Amino acid sequence: MTEETAKKIETCGLAIASLVLGLASLVACAFTGIPAIICGHVAVAKIKRSNGTLAGNGMAVTGLIMGYLVTLLSGALFLLAILGMLAGMTLPAISSARERARRTSCMSHLSQMGKAMKMYSMDHEEQFPTKFSQLKGYINNPKLYICPSSKVQPGSMSNVDSWTTYTLVPGLKESDSVTAVHVYCDPANHQGRGGNILFLDSSVTWEDAATFQQTINDN
Repeated sequence: MTEETAKKIETCGLAIASLVLGLASLVACAFTGIPAIICGHVAVAKIKRSNGTLAGNGMAVTGLIMGYLVTLLSGALFLLAILGMLAGMTLPAISSARERARRTSCMSHLSQMGKAMKMYSMDHEEQFPTKFSQLKGYINNPKLYICPSSKVQPGSMSNVDSWTTYTLVPGLKESDSVTAVHVYCDPANHQGRGGNILFLDSSVTWEDAATFQQTINDN
């Protein structure tokens, strides 16, 4: 190659720009990644059309690679951040829905307990049991003595009163007021937000924390 020919070969400015922007994107977290990609593509195209008068293809390709890698990585991180935000927004809603389902299941437990109490009273001269262990033969499923929102594990039916999460009000009989509290689930089982109450007429209602204790005290 003659000196005259060598003077005609120039380094493409866009190739240099692509390389610089690609390097900068490593520090600037992809803010210059897209410009590096654009400059790189344009530089490669110009170099191919220059018939050998422009150099710098290696710099352009290097800038392209760094621009794409950093841009894709930043895009992935951005997507993960968005997914994290969405998860943070939806998880409380999912948790709340699960708790509502557990409240409904808890009400079902108390409703079945109320029916068993009625059958017991029919067999015992209209007297209700004074403890849960007396319901043996009427309710034999240990899980029904545990609130679904509680982490307590059921034990033996022989000592059900020592592990049940429900509280039985003793000494009631059929002639008592139908609004008397018969069995209740402590608000601690439901994150302190309230609890279910079984009344003497076998109805079950959910009471918020603000009114739960007053209802129990008025019993």
